Amino acid sequence: MIPRSRHLAFAVVSAVMIWGFAIEASAELAPVLRKDIVIEGDVVRLGDLFDGVTTAADTVVAYSPPPGRRAVFDANWLGRVAREHGLDWRAQSRLDRVTVERASNIVAHAEIEAALREELAARGYGSEYELAVNNTALNVYVPVEQLATIAIESISIQERSERVAAVLRIPANDPSARRINVSGRFFAVVEIPVPARTLQRGERIGDTDIVLKRVRKSTIRSNTATDAAALVGLAPRRPLSAGMPITATELGQPLLVQRGRPVTMVFHSNNMTLTATGRALDDGSDGDLVRVQNTKTLKTIDATVVGSDQVAVGASSQLAQILGAAQ
Repeated sequence: MIPRSRHLAFAVVSAVMIWGFAIEASAELAPVLRKDIVIEGDVVRLGDLFDGVTTAADTVVAYSPPPGRRAVFDANWLGRVAREHGLDWRAQSRLDRVTVERASNIVAHAEIEAALREELAARGYGSEYELAVNNTALNVYVPVEQLATIAIESISIQERSERVAAVLRIPANDPSARRINVSGRFFAVVEIPVPARTLQRGERIGDTDIVLKRVRKSTIRSNTATDAAALVGLAPRRPLSAGMPITATELGQPLLVQRGRPVTMVFHSNNMTLTATGRALDDGSDGDLVRVQNTKTLKTIDATVVGSDQVAVGASSQLAQILGAAQ
């Protein structure tokens, strides 16, 4: 016969074990609220919101947000859904909530612009045209289970006003997909020569001083230089900034004589050559007539620029005397 004390001890141990198992089982079955979830598909199910849901996990409780968007389900809504479906869950505070994001693929602005460029190229508007879509922040989201493709349903090109407009279908293979209107500017472009660096007044332009730059054709003035080879050997009449268009009026022959600098005055006759030192009172290029002051006599004469810091004095007895007096 088992003593009464042993019966009592056995009963206590059994009760503790059963109570422990019950706690463990209830802990496993108690639903746990999820915080941030990403949904693939257009509906939200009970099992998406709560962990630990078994039989009712596939029950649809809401529509998911549009692709790329988020929806927030607050404590009141979650409590009502839990009660309606017999879940043993209560909000711990008003801050309990679930954020649901719709999984998506992104069609970025750059892809949309590239698709429009391809369409324009197919219509004969190639690299000599430039496209700028107005809405640079445009991004289109499509469900993750669909391909992020673009179909151009229609396009309008207005060359005179430099405008383009199109209707896109994204994704391309979905007839019921969202239609998107896009517009932009459409420019004809050309390459023109511009300074590769700042060019100083009177500086002779060399081959490496000029580079080509793409600019909108409508911005070019009638006197803008367009032939790079024709610029070599010329010189700016004023400083020219790097990368800026050059006009014909800004160019001339390189300065061979500069105001304030010394020059050699030369006089040629049939049987003699006279030279003297002077100071240029004007800037001059090859063939220009400039004023020169004799540094010894301080007399001013007119002379023709014939070389670097060199001028030729006309064949007159007066000029010959001036030069002769300087020797």
